[in-house]
Amino acid sequence: MISQAAILAQTSGMDWVTQHTDWVIAGLIVFLGLFVYGFGDVLRISLMRIRAVASVCFRESIRRRVLWLTPLAIIGVLVVSQFQRPLDDQDAIRQVTKFCIFSAGILVTLASVILACTNLPREIENRVIYTIVTKPISRLEILLGKIAGFAGTSAAILLIMGLFTWGYLQVHEWRVLKDIDARIEAGNLEPSTAETLAYYKKVGLLDARRYVATTEVQVYPEFPKENSDVRIIEGGEQDALVPFVIGDDVLPQGTTFEGLAIVLRLPWEQRLLTKDEVQRVTAMAEELGIKINLPAVPAPGTDLSQSIPAFFRISFLNSNLEPLAEATEIQEGKPHLAPDRTGAQQLVIAVPATVAERLANSRRFYLHISGGSPGTRYVIDPQNIAVVLATQSGPVGIPSRKIDPDASSQVVVMGRSNQNGQQIRGNAQGKGAVGVFSFQQSTIPAEQIDFEFKTVIERDADDLETPAFVSFAIRNTTTGKTSDPVLVAVESRRTAHFGLPAEYAKGGKFDVLVQAMTPSQWLSLRPVSLRLSSPDQGFAFNLLKSVFILWLFSILVITVAIFCSTFLSWPIAFVLTLLILLGHWGVTQLGDLASAGVGRQIVGDLFAGAAPAVAETLNRSVEGLGSLLRIASAILPDISQFAAMEDIEQGVAISAAKLAAPLLVLALFGLPILTLSYIFFRNKEVAP
Repeated sequence: MISQAAILAQTSGMDWVTQHTDWVIAGLIVFLGLFVYGFGDVLRISLMRIRAVASVCFRESIRRRVLWLTPLAIIGVLVVSQFQRPLDDQDAIRQVTKFCIFSAGILVTLASVILACTNLPREIENRVIYTIVTKPISRLEILLGKIAGFAGTSAAILLIMGLFTWGYLQVHEWRVLKDIDARIEAGNLEPSTAETLAYYKKVGLLDARRYVATTEVQVYPEFPKENSDVRIIEGGEQDALVPFVIGDDVLPQGTTFEGLAIVLRLPWEQRLLTKDEVQRVTAMAEELGIKINLPAVPAPGTDLSQSIPAFFRISFLNSNLEPLAEATEIQEGKPHLAPDRTGAQQLVIAVPATVAERLANSRRFYLHISGGSPGTRYVIDPQNIAVVLATQSGPVGIPSRKIDPDASSQVVVMGRSNQNGQQIRGNAQGKGAVGVFSFQQSTIPAEQIDFEFKTVIERDADDLETPAFVSFAIRNTTTGKTSDPVLVAVESRRTAHFGLPAEYAKGGKFDVLVQAMTPSQWLSLRPVSLRLSSPDQGFAFNLLKSVFILWLFSILVITVAIFCSTFLSWPIAFVLTLLILLGHWGVTQLGDLASAGVGRQIVGDLFAGAAPAVAETLNRSVEGLGSLLRIASAILPDISQFAAMEDIEQGVAISAAKLAAPLLVLALFGLPILTLSYIFFRNKEVAP
């Protein structure tokens, strides 16, 4: 009898094969092609013979004046860089970097395709191959030698372009820094501009740093107490997301239920409301048929808030913060009345059956609480909020539980949002909303942590010229200690640089507190708005890594081009090479058009009145085409893994993972393609 351990081992092995199909297919092709079919050629492989073929291919490429293309690319970079329109001095350097790397990539790709596609067909046509195959050299050594020779040509092109890029950027940086010195000496600069230029003068414009951004940012009207999940939100300024997880222990799969309700207590308090705010609250009350009796002419300084109720709205989001149910689906879209200020009274909100079914099926969702009343602060305590399921065996209460175990708090607070992120209002006394960026960093510098901050600033129409100032402080989440705030001048859509004391980040877990200090201004905050930056790791080394990625891509291009040229004429091989290289990217660009189920959607949108037989034929045809595209996308190489320009352009140090990704593509696609090339070439009649 087979033991349970053996069954589990077999199951885990099959799971590994299913999850790594690409590795299995690539390994089978290489093993059967090289170590079964071509085992004899593998045993007698000689590096000297490969080197001889490589040297011939390299010298032939040089004789064809391939390197003469590099001056044309250099001239193109020099011309295009004169027409750039940078946002600031740093952007000027980064745009030139992009031009240089892009031109080097285009040049080496075209040269590799042309050389590799035309070499073998031309040798067969002029009968040079007849002499080669009569020598004691295997077809595998010929292919390896050609790949090595053309890779050497690519390396020569990239060496020239890399040295030009480094030299030209050094000269360009020197000119820009000289201009910065002149502007600083002239004076009359905005505070934010002066700080930015001083930073550029100190550290330079060519850098390579590692950046760490937080995964979440929350906006509070006031900073929450330590070790507490209770959060405060202000009506019209922040919303609260309370997470729920319906586990199988509470509601087993397949259990039927008869309804769902939200049970909560919601304490609140109001400040002295303005006339406009009172009118907005009165309009909400009228939606519920509640009449608010206010004096016609209140005495000056009368606190009307004691006579005004508070309202809120609820909706539901899934674990990806996408809508599961809009507020309009609950209580016909009308606001909910908060019962009392102290939260002693319990409120039960019935959820429609259609919404309840979605929530139960989702199993992981957020209760979205939006404070509708302006000037009102609501106390969101997850202990006071629960979901009650009505099942056949009776009501089942489900308390709030984190969806993400690594989340810093039970309740997620979101500021008023627009397309640029969550917003915080400026307050000169530092009593406005605070944005909290949570970080976990294992390596902490000895003295100072460097940060970069980039935001979008919105101003009142009559206050467009007032400089924006932002306060930053660092708070250790373990000790609770908070540093003194640092005031930084910022500009909209421009990067501001500042440092905070590292002693408050000991232990690796800390928050950065952000407050807008200029009234009549709103800052937009996103997780990537604030980034922690490491010390400069050297631009020259980063450029070398970028050039290395381009060289790896040229090897992939050469391998694919040689594969195509083993059974096609060079013009067709050229086109097929481009199709293979761009195939995965093309399917990715199609997006939903290549996804499953698109056939029925297209038939429903464009051929709604078609006969059933015609509609079904169209559906199957589109689905079949989509399946072919998905299969092609899975087989063809993902050239996006050879991205050599994005990081270096933004001053980001290229990581080891970015270097490993193209090597993985070469292993999973390059080696199998080389193996197939060898099989085709070995069976190709190239001599009489």
